[in-house]
Amino acid sequence: MWPFNKKEETPVYNPEAFQSENWDTLTDEEKRSQLQALENKEAEEQGRKARTVEIDETAGEGEHGVYKSDGNGGGTIQVSKYDLDHNQYECMDTVYHEGRHAYQDDVVHKRISHNENKETVNQWTKDDKEGYIGANEAHSQGRDFDYRFQAQERDAYDYAREKMDGNEAIQNDPRFQEYAANRDYNDLINQYQGEEFYEVNGEQAVCEKTDTVVQSRCDTAEWQNRNQPQKAEDKSETLSQSQSQDAISR
Repeated sequence: MWPFNKKEETPVYNPEAFQSENWDTLTDEEKRSQLQALENKEAEEQGRKARTVEIDETAGEGEHGVYKSDGNGGGTIQVSKYDLDHNQYECMDTVYHEGRHAYQDDVVHKRISHNENKETVNQWTKDDKEGYIGANEAHSQGRDFDYRFQAQERDAYDYAREKMDGNEAIQNDPRFQEYAANRDYNDLINQYQGEEFYEVNGEQAVCEKTDTVVQSRCDTAEWQNRNQPQKAEDKSETLSQSQSQDAISR
């Protein structure tokens, strides 16, 4: 029910808080608290540790968010201040999307129990290492579709879509409808460009081609590692591909 108790030390997720007439009455910290409450709820449902939601003051339009792992089952979900000010449903999507990456991270590194099949985990593992195609890398090559349809990303996009479209409390909000229209348009553009590039038909066919690219990247990295001269053991801590570069971004 609205209004929610703003004095609670541990915020409780309230879907009505995201409705525009309510969202616009909140301070930035109250908005962040509701996004954190959403992440806490997701983490509990997925059997994982909740990540800390932070507001990225430097992100511009179109830079929605990123998940940064600490390598030990923790980390942060960074949400764009631009989205916080302009469309809360982009922020909500980001928490679902990046929280799903946190779940994938925990599955791949065997931190939690889960019901994912072996094939899915294997593909996520390839994305988590040398196979992952960063958003900036894909965009620089004019191949945004490779980023969008690789296994970890397509799973995170699909998961967020299902959660957003299943939230009855927000469906009639014009801002939600604007967010959904932009989301659907971008997905169609990525699918169309992927079909044109790979000369195939349908999203599934594009996904299969992207999986082939990821596998090729893994094979190349493995070959290079096998043929590199032996070096003294480096004991410095490193981050996996998915935890560096753009981390896991939306």
